[in-house]
Amino acid sequence: MPLLTVVLTGCGPSCQSTCEKLYQADECNTERPGRTTDELLQACNNSCEDALTQPGEIDNFNPYSNEGSSSSITLDNEQQAALWMDCIAEQACDKIADGYCSPVW
Repeated sequence: MPLLTVVLTGCGPSCQSTCEKLYQADECNTERPGRTTDELLQACNNSCEDALTQPGEIDNFNPYSNEGSSSSITLDNEQQAALWMDCIAEQACDKIADGYCSPVW
């Protein structure tokens, strides 16, 4: 399993680079009321890294659709996490803020 994780994240975005794009001030600077940037980064990294340890299929997960902020979307496995990281890497911050590439914590 660790080899697969390296393969999935070695050539593209990583959980860390993806989460930094979402929450760092020099990137998208996504904010949530009552949560610090450090808390958001930690929640994002933990969810992403946890998903990378779980084998599975993409199923109905589609981060490229606009789900808005009212939908509860999770990363359940390595395939979903890889697709989500690619989506974040490819989209502009304003598209992400409008509900694309969910989940965003």
